Amino acid sequence: MTFSNPFRQIPIYIGHPDDSPRKSAPTPVGKITKILQTHDGIAVVANYDESTREKILDKKISAMSPRWQMEKLDDGTFRPVRLLSVGLTNNPNIPASGTVICAKPNVEALSAAVKKLTSMATLCSKNAERARLCAKSVENIAQSINETGIESRLKTVAKQTQDGKSKKKTPREISKIAREMSDSTGVAYTKAFAALKLKNS
Repeated sequence: MTFSNPFRQIPIYIGHPDDSPRKSAPTPVGKITKILQTHDGIAVVANYDESTREKILDKKISAMSPRWQMEKLDDGTFRPVRLLSVGLTNNPNIPASGTVICAKPNVEALSAAVKKLTSMATLCSKNAERARLCAKSVENIAQSINETGIESRLKTVAKQTQDGKSKKKTPREISKIAREMSDSTGVAYTKAFAALKLKNS
């Protein structure tokens, strides 16, 4: 269950300056915007000024001390009926009365950080696309060089089959040479066979 009052935000102070009368009202360092019911009590959602938030995140402040408006019961005991304010302290009047879990992030700072991260992500995406295109170009160049080299080796081997005795190869011999070329160079067998046969004609 959530308790919140849009017309009243509960102030947060360092200590309890509102306990005793003053000529001027104490300056709050934050405010409670929501009160949440838990299985064994309540939790609050708080918003702090930047300086106080840093102290909480640095563990310089560890506890909240609630100040309640009390109601006297018929048996002489009291019960809390309204949370008036909260004091940030390391020595609360009631031990373990309120542990500070975390501070609500500064919305403006968070927004700026999100914009910066978004910009960085966009830049990285553009760089990644450039890198992909560059890699593709390198791959195409490498493939072209490889194909040129294979063609050159095919021509050299084909020429060698005509040199020496100048004897034409039989289809079986051409097939054998083409198979060896395919295994050693990676060129397709049919392509090697066709090139060798052309040179042997």
